Amino acid sequence: MAIRIGVLTDNRLIARKLADTSRILCVAPSYLDHHPALTHPQDLRKHDCLGFTPMHSWPEWRLEKEGQQIAVPVQTRYESDEMDALILAAQSGMGVALAANWLVQKELAEGTLIPVLADWQAIGEDGVWLVKPSSQLQSAKISALTEWLVAWFAVPRW
Repeated sequence: MAIRIGVLTDNRLIARKLADTSRILCVAPSYLDHHPALTHPQDLRKHDCLGFTPMHSWPEWRLEKEGQQIAVPVQTRYESDEMDALILAAQSGMGVALAANWLVQKELAEGTLIPVLADWQAIGEDGVWLVKPSSQLQSAKISALTEWLVAWFAVPRW
């Protein structure tokens, strides 16, 4: 068994969705004190962005609003394969981050990060999945863990 986040590409796996996820654009309030407002995704071209290199659409950010889709090639000030580093960079005012909602929930609640372009959603974010190679010959331990994970993720933690 494994827990995977995002879009599943291996159709040989038995998958069970545990939770929905999304990515949101966010910045430190101090960043907006020194940079123009973001009113449309194309405005990101004029901003310092923080790039998460393992993202499926890298180096573009693909966003959608009411059926309208747009792919924005972003100019990065800082890139990393570690999202925690990008969140800290965003909090310090280095730029705009496209981060998973569950990773920045605390920072948004505390106000160290604020959402921008909130009516635009990242394309390709699908959820948190429990995956396994087969449903045949499932042990009682695997069944019990599966049901516990389903119950745990049923209550939004973010």
